[in-house]
Amino acid sequence: MKLINDACVKCLDILNWKPSPHSDLQKQLKDREKKQGYVDTVVSRITKDNFVFDRIFSKDHIHHELVTRSEKVLKVLFFMEEVTQENREFLWNLSVENGGMMGEEVFKCLRGAS
Repeated sequence: MKLINDACVKCLDILNWKPSPHSDLQKQLKDREKKQGYVDTVVSRITKDNFVFDRIFSKDHIHHELVTRSEKVLKVLFFMEEVTQENREFLWNLSVENGGMMGEEVFKCLRGAS
């Protein structure tokens, strides 16, 4: 999870990039385009086979620390519009199941990702 989170932190830096007025804009844009390839690779790997939702948020593996640490992952997925309606329903159901025991953790994570 740490590797995925670290990769997503780097992705968020790339996604939130703003050009510097003190440097050549064309060079910056070209560099940004290369970095976008990194973001695309990370997103494709963590969305492959529904990895995040099936492994991190699965009922078999769910733990409040995993949910807490996945905020950056969800942020990237939401930013890249990779969270499907099915994924949203899955998170919602997870947050209200088991008497809402994981609800607070999931809501905090979602609030941070929005």
